[in-house]
Amino acid sequence: MKESTKGTPAGLNAAMGSTASLGTIFVSLAALLPSPYNQVFTIITPVLSGAISWLGIYLYNRMMEPPAVVALRAGLKKDLAAQLEVINDDNCDEETKEAAKKIYSSTRLSIATLRQDYASGKFTATTSVDKNM
Repeated sequence: MKESTKGTPAGLNAAMGSTASLGTIFVSLAALLPSPYNQVFTIITPVLSGAISWLGIYLYNRMMEPPAVVALRAGLKKDLAAQLEVINDDNCDEETKEAAKKIYSSTRLSIATLRQDYASGKFTATTSVDKNM
């Protein structure tokens, strides 16, 4: 079953689609301009549509998640990778692996509830994740 993308940041597919759509609209509008201007407008259309599309996707993504949440999510995902390395390390003793598994589960839960926790004030741009666990 495919996951719903509602409420998630826009990615590369949205950027490519919006750039192509804007390019088509601009080329169509160029036909309405006088002769020397429509050629210039047609030439700059790829750059113009790409810039407008990038700005639109950037603003949309900033509305979806504040930069602090994006930074926290990236940090937590790096923590997950490091914790998984400890869990899979053959040279670690079982006590260390069990501790890493508990921390790993806690980190997964923190990622799952990150937007809720940020909205409630548990996480802010200046707090660290470790203080709140």
